[in-house]
Amino acid sequence: MPKLSIIVPIYNVEKYLPRCIDSILAQTFTDFEAILIDDGSPDGCGKIIDEYAKKDNRIIPVHQENKGLGAARNTGISYARGEYLSFIDSDDIISPYMYSILCKYLDSTNADIAIGGMGGLDLWEEPVFQKPSEKSKLIIWNNKECMAQVFALPSIIQCSCCNKVFRRNSKANRFREGIPMLEDLLFLTDYLIHCEKVVYCPVEIYYYVRRIGSITRSDPMVFIKGLEIRKEVADKLRKEMPEVSDSAFYSYADWCIQTLNKNEGNEVVKKEVTRRIWQILPIIILSKKFSIKEKVFYFFKAISRK
Repeated sequence: MPKLSIIVPIYNVEKYLPRCIDSILAQTFTDFEAILIDDGSPDGCGKIIDEYAKKDNRIIPVHQENKGLGAARNTGISYARGEYLSFIDSDDIISPYMYSILCKYLDSTNADIAIGGMGGLDLWEEPVFQKPSEKSKLIIWNNKECMAQVFALPSIIQCSCCNKVFRRNSKANRFREGIPMLEDLLFLTDYLIHCEKVVYCPVEIYYYVRRIGSITRSDPMVFIKGLEIRKEVADKLRKEMPEVSDSAFYSYADWCIQTLNKNEGNEVVKKEVTRRIWQILPIIILSKKFSIKEKVFYFFKAISRK
């Protein structure tokens, strides 16, 4: 059985997919299986993963009708045999040292999650990979400390699942399906609630590729759905991790303002966002996380809802 299962949901990335798969196969850590989920892709992605599977038996191609990111990842989890799980977006690339670093630190610290640094690349830009060093400084958090980092502004811990390796956890092992965004935040929140220790290595190992044609959030209702999910997370943490709920609500309030700014002039968005700020205004007023200036700012935003 492989130590690690790498799950890659794939849709309409024919031009970029080979570079992603090549970066997986270039890993210095070799005890893995790569489960490539063709999520009903209309281009040649299905053929590409079948060809790779013929060349390397660690590649497991899976074909299904289009169901979306969360469902594709869940399909991958159902196929996975590894002790550890990792997720990669099919147009991104990873350092050849990614899994030798993260799996090593999961083993040595007995942590539940190992996290590495994430960088951004322009299309076809080649990264300069950092070789791991024994002197690389590790940070170890408990689950509450890590959750607070996710909501810190700015944060060194992205809510993305892609720069992480997870020890399999029977209480948190499924993604929300049928939503347009933030599947990762929901998964990570549930996982952190049910784990104890997290190890972070600030070496850049995962590279998000910025490209034209990536998923955009141009539909204002997608922004509203994102706020709904962030509010759900903040409410859950208020019950499950009250120590970090102030940070979650602070982040949620900040995203309300960002949504207003990105949809300036849209009265539907303005009404919905200011309604949401009014809804959490008592939390803002009572929270020590918000400064007096911020409390006044949100108060006037809330009363402008009509």
